[in-house]
Amino acid sequence: MKNKQQELFLEDPMHRLLEVEVNGEHTFVLAQDPLVNRCGRLAKIIRGTTILTACRVNALRVAFHDLPGGPQAFELAARFCYWHSSGSPRGGGFHITAANVSLLRCIAEYMEMTEEFSPRNLIKETENFLQNLVFWSWNEVLLILRSCEPVLPYAEKTHIVHRCVESLAWKASTISSTCQSPTSSTSPDSSSNQSSSANNKRLSRTWWFDDVCSLSMYLMERIVKAMISNNMDNRILARFLVHYVQTALPTLGYHSHHQRSTASTTRDEHILQKYTQKVQRELLETVIALLGHLDHGSAPCSSLFGLLRVTSALNSGRSCRKQLEKMIGHQLDKASLDDIVIPLRPTGSGSLYDVDLVLRLIDRFLSDQDIFSEMTFPTPINGPIMASQPPSGSSFRRALTKFEHSLTKVADLIDKYLVEIAADPQLKPFKFKSVAKALPDSARLMHDGLYRALDLYLQAHPAVSESETMELCKVVNYQKLSFEGCKHAAQNPRFPARLALQILLLQQAKLRDTIDHCFFKEGLRVSDSSRYKEAPVPAVNHPSAAPSAVDQPSPEFGLIIRQNEELKSDINKMQAKVSELEKLCKRMRSDMSSRRTRRLLC
Repeated sequence: MKNKQQELFLEDPMHRLLEVEVNGEHTFVLAQDPLVNRCGRLAKIIRGTTILTACRVNALRVAFHDLPGGPQAFELAARFCYWHSSGSPRGGGFHITAANVSLLRCIAEYMEMTEEFSPRNLIKETENFLQNLVFWSWNEVLLILRSCEPVLPYAEKTHIVHRCVESLAWKASTISSTCQSPTSSTSPDSSSNQSSSANNKRLSRTWWFDDVCSLSMYLMERIVKAMISNNMDNRILARFLVHYVQTALPTLGYHSHHQRSTASTTRDEHILQKYTQKVQRELLETVIALLGHLDHGSAPCSSLFGLLRVTSALNSGRSCRKQLEKMIGHQLDKASLDDIVIPLRPTGSGSLYDVDLVLRLIDRFLSDQDIFSEMTFPTPINGPIMASQPPSGSSFRRALTKFEHSLTKVADLIDKYLVEIAADPQLKPFKFKSVAKALPDSARLMHDGLYRALDLYLQAHPAVSESETMELCKVVNYQKLSFEGCKHAAQNPRFPARLALQILLLQQAKLRDTIDHCFFKEGLRVSDSSRYKEAPVPAVNHPSAAPSAVDQPSPEFGLIIRQNEELKSDINKMQAKVSELEKLCKRMRSDMSSRRTRRLLC
């Protein structure tokens, strides 16, 4: 297709002509002197006549293959040169605006339009225009930043991107905290570029979300990093990043039920799908890296688990998943059961749920608590090893209480998780045991939830061997079972008989200790009351007086006595069953020995 030619002439037709081809897209036929007098790059090219080719009489030809902004930017620069050459003040009808200033600044840098070649050249004019950029309105700065994307390398080189990013970050941080309107402006062309829709912009802390989402991923990343440097509320930034993923991924073709390549997919569709997934992964990895710069707990735990599901669907890199798991592990105590019950991808690989993920999250959570322990209880480097004392003060007590509370919440969450996955027919016993033993024994105040999960697992897996059952039963600390839990475990047909008897004996010992403790307390009461009885008091005859409270047993004591009686009866029944089993074994042995004797005699 023949290139379209645009001719701009001066009043003097005898000036030499110059043909300029821009990026193979457009050819301009211009008078040579206005351009050469202001463009250092063209002046150098014209001096080196060896690279020029005569196109026609009085015409020279030059081609640019990497001119930033293309024909549009070159036409703006040519108009600037022509109107300045005509002697009009400030370029006559030529105006620098927020819409074209980035193109003009980049083309001026490329064409070397400095003060060395002409006063009030394009570089100085655009820099004067950008001087008060920080005071411009949000919409005007955003317009400049959007216009930088086609000429991004030169916009970075001339620091336009940096100035726009810093201005937008400062405005977002300031306006969000003061709830002022983001539409005020002191830019040179504010009257012509004011947007009426901006006046109706919602004055909330998230008013800038959609505007930043409309930018490219690179510019979004620059703005968020600048906002972090400006100490913007990290919770708002985390909320924006989640919003950005939810907005950008569907635009890139991502769906919650991600479609994989099938046999009917054509080669071109497969290539396009691979490229789209690569872009989606890059976006997700960028967002997760930005979340890693925020304070712990800034992003909601449910949002982080949502991102984790997306990384699994897109097969993101191991480092990306590891960083996300680290952030989740910091606040695992805030997770819910729906968060951690994640199906395993691909299915059919040994379990329906991603149990290894939960184990990694627990390890990360406990590693954070280990760091807390090392900071709290330092060990001396030199000298004899001595028991270090924890630092005193209310701050330490609050930190320790918070740590214990978080550990208890995680233990309760894991118990619910074990109950949820216990019915999985493909869940191996060692996996169940690994999750159950992942937390220390001190994390659980009571083991009733863990026992319930174990009972459901044994009920759903009747083929588990006796040795494996014994190993699984060891995960429960039966001293931390309630009375009802111990009673259920002692009568559980899925538990080995030896273990059931041990549970009954253990519970009886606990009750005996409790009774002794109650007797000790009652004895203290009696001894205290006897001291008052020894003191001289006036003699008063009350033949019908009721017995004192000391002589009456407490309700707790009566309850313990009843529970002890129930345990005794259960133990007696269990002992009777064990004795019956022993008698049966003896009979079977005697029958087998008699049969052997008969065979030998025959």
